[in-house]
Amino acid sequence: MSVDLGSLCAPQETRDRGGAAGPFHVAVVTAATVRVLGLRITKDPLSEGQEGGPNPAHALIHGTRPNDDGNLTGGLTNGEAEKLARAARVVLITPLH
Repeated sequence: MSVDLGSLCAPQETRDRGGAAGPFHVAVVTAATVRVLGLRITKDPLSEGQEGGPNPAHALIHGTRPNDDGNLTGGLTNGEAEKLARAARVVLITPLH
């Protein structure tokens, strides 16, 4: 799951960065909570020229699924995504146009 580190950007910057189609809300969850849920978070800054870049605040939340090499860097399971959503707190609601 692609996220922005709140220590490096404001919720408005995350919203305005775009990426996903349509307006979306911004939620916050701490790295400690991510780890308590058994997930991992890694910094993944995007440079100029990369899709979504430049974005020095970009990070990834990894689930418990292994990738093709057997490393735990795969995506979230539905259950993991649901637990993460329940732990998150919406901080910016984007009105529909």
